Amino acid sequence: MVSERLLQAIARAVQVPPHYYEAAKRSYQSVSCWLRDTSDLRNARPTIYVQGSFRLGTAIRPVTDRDEYDVDLVCELPLDSNTISQAELKQRLGNELHYYTKAHNMAPPKEKDRCWTIQYADRAQFHLDVVPALPSYLSRRLGKTLGGHFPSAILITDRRNPFYKNTVQCFQWSQSNPKGYSEWFSTRENLVHTARGTIENIPVSSTTPLTQVIQILKRHRDIDYINDQSIKPISIILTTLAAHAYRGEPTLSASLVTILDSMANHIEDRDGIAWISNPVNPEENFADKWQKKPSRQLMFYMWLQKAQKDFRHIDGKSNRDALAHLEEVLGTAVTHRASRILRL
Repeated sequence: MVSERLLQAIARAVQVPPHYYEAAKRSYQSVSCWLRDTSDLRNARPTIYVQGSFRLGTAIRPVTDRDEYDVDLVCELPLDSNTISQAELKQRLGNELHYYTKAHNMAPPKEKDRCWTIQYADRAQFHLDVVPALPSYLSRRLGKTLGGHFPSAILITDRRNPFYKNTVQCFQWSQSNPKGYSEWFSTRENLVHTARGTIENIPVSSTTPLTQVIQILKRHRDIDYINDQSIKPISIILTTLAAHAYRGEPTLSASLVTILDSMANHIEDRDGIAWISNPVNPEENFADKWQKKPSRQLMFYMWLQKAQKDFRHIDGKSNRDALAHLEEVLGTAVTHRASRILRL
């Protein structure tokens, strides 16, 4: 089995440095307080929270100094979808973010399909993506009989939605459930994330075997696709399959073996369609793009086979020899940091 001490050093080497967490936290709190206390949205009592890898504790360092940390926020307003269109909701949030960036002498936010992006100075090396959202009241009522994850479902804006400019029923909006997903993920790693009021803190990087395996595999994937990041297997697929495959092993080394050996077993075949269900919305397929672009499915399996081979190759080797092999597949920066941690 791969050295536990070696894998622990690698996991530390790929994690986000504390000073970046602190910088992201300060910026997140600044934007959140503006929206809650100063902006014209304050009377609506918005709830602001983190989603994605920073919420799960699986964020990792970028591959190069040119890459950025992506911190994803949700700004949820307790309004009914029958009273406002996606376009109106998005513009209301966008207006307030424009005022915020102007007041702080920053570049104006950029609009993307689902969110607004606030870009920080180059030296900060991160940006905030702020997604406007409404509660999904129908899903929350249904959630009482569907296992407890749906009560936190939300409706989100998306310019690609054919009803984007119309005031429509909630089922005609795009849906998401970042809180529900993080609750499900926590049950897989035996941790509990608790709400902290209308502005939640950014959780620190987790050190459970499951999250550490995910961080190592994300780094392996990023290096494997360093020349074309746009076609790499997406993080939500790696995270979901790894969480399904995890069996509560107490060590990082045992968890890595179990997850690599069995994560593909959790890809369903639904009438010839590869299906990776959203655990809190079984009708959503995280692998939906595989049907339109079969090459993405092939790339996932190619990456998985390579990861299995690379980590199997270092089984039983000394830490020094193992790091020499992993330098190619995890990057020089990570293996050098791990070497310093191990004092080799």
